[in-house]
Amino acid sequence: MRKGNIFRKPAFNIIVTLLLIVSLAFFYKYAMNHYTESLEKDLETLDTERLSQIEAMPKTIDDALDAIGNPKSIRTIDKVLLEYCKENIKETIYDDIFNYLKTNKYSDDMWETLCGYTLKALYDLANGIADEYNYIVRDADDMLTLAFAGDVSLDTKWDWSPLYVHSKNRDNLLEAAFSENLSQRMLDADIFCLNLESPFVEAGGKAVDNFWRHYSDPENVDVLNTIGADLVNIANDRIYDYSAKGLGDTINALHDSGIMYIGAGEDLEDATLPRYVIAGGRKIAIVASTAPTTAPEATENSEGLIYSSKSKHFISMIKKAEENADYVIVYIDWGNGNNERADDTQKDLAYSFINSGADIVIGCRAMVMQSIEYYKGKPIIYGLGNFWYETDAHNTIFLEVKFSREEILPEDENSKKSTVTYMMEEEPMVYCLPCVQRGAVVTLVQGTNAGNTIINKLMQISDNNISIDENGLLSQAE
Repeated sequence: MRKGNIFRKPAFNIIVTLLLIVSLAFFYKYAMNHYTESLEKDLETLDTERLSQIEAMPKTIDDALDAIGNPKSIRTIDKVLLEYCKENIKETIYDDIFNYLKTNKYSDDMWETLCGYTLKALYDLANGIADEYNYIVRDADDMLTLAFAGDVSLDTKWDWSPLYVHSKNRDNLLEAAFSENLSQRMLDADIFCLNLESPFVEAGGKAVDNFWRHYSDPENVDVLNTIGADLVNIANDRIYDYSAKGLGDTINALHDSGIMYIGAGEDLEDATLPRYVIAGGRKIAIVASTAPTTAPEATENSEGLIYSSKSKHFISMIKKAEENADYVIVYIDWGNGNNERADDTQKDLAYSFINSGADIVIGCRAMVMQSIEYYKGKPIIYGLGNFWYETDAHNTIFLEVKFSREEILPEDENSKKSTVTYMMEEEPMVYCLPCVQRGAVVTLVQGTNAGNTIINKLMQISDNNISIDENGLLSQAE
């Protein structure tokens, strides 16, 4: 009988396999325990300070762009924009963007929070667009003030014109013609805009008829600089008193003096181009027009005005401004004589302006103050009244539109990750400041009995739908 081989028995093979599996399992458990203990010891001795240093290393422009990604934005986000921010606004912007987007989803509001500038303003500054002639750039502080006045005449032909009266006070015109509290506001405003109702006319100019017409020598353009004017509306019923020559001479004089104009131009392109202000972190558009007059509208090849109605241009101007700016101001010459309450034509036009993108409508031409109302939460000041015009006694409003930007300091000033951020108010504060002109002198009478009477009258003709507090702050009545 043959002797069997135990190593060929199936039972033996099974037992050996089981022993091998148990041995491998024991070894694996031992190895894992040893690795875990070793890892714990390594972590205890790991240079965490070095890791923190790596995390805190300054981010590059590529890091910032990678963090932003490819967002939906109203402007192109690229290296040009980021480099401008770093060089001109905030050295830590790359780190700030990186850290901000760790906990926040990208939106265009990020630039306001981190830089105190809107993206529309930043983009134009970074790409050199703000260097174009229709831009005014100001280094405003955290409060940006735009001031508006009504009609101003620099006529020297008639003895009832303020500048004629002050012909001997040219060296101290501000002190002689305006109260100190008013002249200071005129000079302190980041932008001061008025309605210029007298053309500058070179020698040889001829009035359009024998009726009384406004006329001023071109050298009087310096008066605008003296009183602090930065921007003038020349779309009105007086700018064409000396026909096309008067308008052309006026544009030339303003160019030479550095005073910007709106509402009319050398041709259609010039007349319809919004004037932009970049200041206080914002981009603001100002557009102007006039109720139809005997003056022609601008064409592609000739100077002229822009009409507020019966024109295909003005609404498109507002829409263009709304696309390109953060806030749109319509400054318009309209209204009739002594009508204190806005008529239906004015109201319909104002509503169409706001429906097209305007944020505020400011009117002039009427000799008296006109009513104020709100439409869709937007203020419409129908008429400021004559400001410095002839020598008759009248009341007027000096209007201030103020935008605020608040700097928010970090709670932990020593923290490397802390950063200064900003809060920008979306809607500006609007102030109606009462003034009186007596003779050829304009006086700010806020806080006086005369001033209170003017404000009460203004609220009355506005059907008490508005409120104006003791500081002149305008609001919609509750």
